[in-house]
Amino acid sequence: MNSESVTVIGLGGMGSALASALLKAGHKVTVWNRSSDKAQVLVAEGANLASSPVLAVSASSLIILAVVDYAAAHEILEQEGVAEALKQRTLVMMSTGTGEQAAVLAEWIQNQGAEYLDGGLLSYPRSIGNTSTGMLYSGSKLAFEQHAHTLSAMAGAQQFIDDDVTASNTIGLGLWSFYFGSLAAFFEGAAWADRIGDMKMHDFLPSAKAMMATLLDGMEDASARMRSEDYSGNQASVDLHLHGMELLCGAFSAAGLPSKVNEAFVDYLQMARKAGDGSKDVVTAFNALRQSQLYN
Repeated sequence: MNSESVTVIGLGGMGSALASALLKAGHKVTVWNRSSDKAQVLVAEGANLASSPVLAVSASSLIILAVVDYAAAHEILEQEGVAEALKQRTLVMMSTGTGEQAAVLAEWIQNQGAEYLDGGLLSYPRSIGNTSTGMLYSGSKLAFEQHAHTLSAMAGAQQFIDDDVTASNTIGLGLWSFYFGSLAAFFEGAAWADRIGDMKMHDFLPSAKAMMATLLDGMEDASARMRSEDYSGNQASVDLHLHGMELLCGAFSAAGLPSKVNEAFVDYLQMARKAGDGSKDVVTAFNALRQSQLYN
């Protein structure tokens, strides 16, 4: 097994999970956190605790930064001596932010003579270290290729997206939008099953998992239609979906249950109908969305 010296700065839930996964993969891990008590579990697992950001950065060729946001990252990196210590190293940013913030940090890192990768997390800490866990990277392709083996210890299903540092954050926000919308819809469906069907979660979950096959089929069909811009209504039209969705939302309302996710879907279908696409496939709602402007 190829091992590497890696530093993890920031030991919240995610940073601690990243450091632990690297340790389990056999890498030499140095950690630093503002409050050193958060490092004790990792030290017991074999990590070295640095007493300052400068010493943490100096300890490894690969630096993982997992702090709350880009402002916190700048605050740490701009401490005395850190910029000098970064020379000829690779820094991987693992915090939530915007593409613009990633671009600013990347420029600062590169000005210090270091390589930069922006990481797009696609999981909760509990999934870090799994072979199926996704992670997006953008920035220095050379740095990614050099450290890909080490990085894969944190998320086995990693992808290098583009040398444009903004790419992982931009795509990641879209993916999290999909995730949270889906999770909210799951909550709504579970509440309905519990209230109306008196179905307990151990019964609802297997049925929901079975529905995932239909969702995946719908996503694959939608993706193909988006690529070809074929919105012909040979499966189920916008108008047909609107009729069904209005019945569904009405049933939720009558039961005293919210259905805000489905109501949002109705709004998108109505956008497509307003555009004259009521007879086309439901995927044309995507076309209406991408051409829209908020509050128009």
